[in-house]
Amino acid sequence: MKKLAAKVMLLGCFSLAFSPPLGTNDSVEITSPACLSKASAAEKLLWSLWQCSADSVEYYKERLHIKAEEWQGWGIDQPENIDLPFAKVLNSLFLLRNGLSNSPWMWHGVSDYVEMGQADYSSSHLGFRYIPSTEKQWLAFANPEQHVVYLGCLLFHRDYPTNNPATRASDFVHEGLHMWEHTYFADYGHMKGPVGRCTEYGESCDWYYWHKLTDFSAGYFWMWGKSQDGRRQLFHSANQAQIEFLSDLADYSADWVPANIRLLAEVEANHRLETRFRNIVAFRCGEPRPW
Repeated sequence: MKKLAAKVMLLGCFSLAFSPPLGTNDSVEITSPACLSKASAAEKLLWSLWQCSADSVEYYKERLHIKAEEWQGWGIDQPENIDLPFAKVLNSLFLLRNGLSNSPWMWHGVSDYVEMGQADYSSSHLGFRYIPSTEKQWLAFANPEQHVVYLGCLLFHRDYPTNNPATRASDFVHEGLHMWEHTYFADYGHMKGPVGRCTEYGESCDWYYWHKLTDFSAGYFWMWGKSQDGRRQLFHSANQAQIEFLSDLADYSADWVPANIRLLAEVEANHRLETRFRNIVAFRCGEPRPW
C-alpha cells in the first residue's frame, strides 16, 4: 500500500464540473441542510490510496482555477477532510488524472479526458473555473459566457447516489464538453426530454454519435468532422463524452482502482446509455469492443 501511495503521489490530485445556476453560495455553511456533505465508502477508500500535500492542493487549485472566496464554507480551509466538498473535488480529479490505464481499447486517451475536464486553457476550450452551488435541480452546470462551471449539491450530498468520485469525475468531462461546444460552435446544451429514446425530463437529452476506437487518435478528442471513409460524423455530445469516460474507467482502469469505483462507473454509464440518448445506442458498458 505504501508503494502504491508513493507512486500515485507523483501523479497528483485534481478536479472539475457543469451550466446557468439558480443560486451560487459563497458563504453557505457546509452543515446546512441545503447541502449536507458526507463521504461515501468509495470516497474514503479512494482517498486512502493517495495523499494530497499542501503543494498538491495549491497546484490543483490552479488547474481548476478555484478562487478561495468562492469556496468558503465548502471545505477549502480543510483540504484534508474528505467529508467536505473541496476534498471530494480533489479526490475526483485525482481519479480522472490517474484512474485509467491508457489501454488501446479505450475510447480516448488519458490526456484527452484530462484536457477536456480540467479548467486550463487548451485545444478543447478557452478555460473556466469551478464554483460550488447548493442547487439540486442539476448535477453541474456550465455557463460558458461567464467561463464558469457550477458543481451542484447532488455531487456532494450524503443522501444522493451521485455523491461519489466516479460520477463527479465524469461530470468534469461532461461540462468540459459543453465548454468545447461553446468554443467551437457557440451553441451548447441539451435537448428537452422525453424525446425519442431519451426518457429524462428537462434539458437532459443528446444524440449519440457512434465512432470506432480508431477514429480519434490520442490528442484529438476535441476534433470533429467526417471519418476517413466518409461514413460517420465524428462528433461528441456531452452525455456521450461522459459515458465514454465512465466506460473506460469501468473496463480499462488502472490496476490500483478499487472494484467499487469501477462498479459505480459502470452503473452510471449504463444508466445514461439507457436514458439520455434520443437515438438507439446498442453499446453497453462491460461489453466487448470489437470495433
